[in-house]
Amino acid sequence: MAAKLDTIIVPFAMVGADDAYDIAADRSDILSSPIGPPVRGLYESLNLNPATDVSPMTVLPGTSLPSLIPLPSRLERVYFYFGTPIDFKELPPSAIKVHGAACSGGGHRPPPGIEGD
Repeated sequence: MAAKLDTIIVPFAMVGADDAYDIAADRSDILSSPIGPPVRGLYESLNLNPATDVSPMTVLPGTSLPSLIPLPSRLERVYFYFGTPIDFKELPPSAIKVHGAACSGGGHRPPPGIEGD
C-alpha cells in the first residue's frame, strides 16, 4: 500500500499497550455484528481490507461505554520504538511488484533489504 501511495514507512513497535486498554469488541465481533456490512462497505470503498484493517473498539475509561477512539483505561508503562524510515522510491519497481502481494496481507516477512534495524 505504501508503494501505491508513494508513502514512506516508519517501522514502529509498542510494548505494553495490550495491558492499558479494555477491549469492548474486536475485529471479528465488529464484522459479525449488525454494523458489520456497513463497516465492510466503508472499508472496501476506501480500498482497505476489513479482515485486516478494522481496529478493535475500546471502552471509555471508568465506564462500560464503547469508544471509537482508543483511550487507555489504566496508566501502564508503554514502550515505543521507531525504526529507520523506508522510502519505496529507493527500491527498484521490480522489488515492489514481486513482493507487493506477499506484504499486503499482514503477518508476512518484508522483502529482503527492507527489514530495518
